Amino acid sequence: MRRQIADERDVPAYVIFSDVSLREMARVYPTTSAEFGRIPGVGQQKLRDFAEPFTSAIKGYLTSNPRQPRVSNRRG
Repeated sequence: MRRQIADERDVPAYVIFSDVSLREMARVYPTTSAEFGRIPGVGQQKLRDFAEPFTSAIKGYLTSNPRQPRVSNRRG
């Protein structure tokens, strides 16, 4: 999705979101604008421009690939 948006805007992909931002999206799966806004690198403009398409894509992914609960390795 980042590459497609970058190509449409004729900018490098990292201008849309850095790899750090994408990794955090893949880690936390933000599905609301509020959650998306807490991703590093998402300011007010990127929140306005990209929250809807990215959270929609994440919701679609989660529908087909439900998240499994994480198992803690901590004891006690």
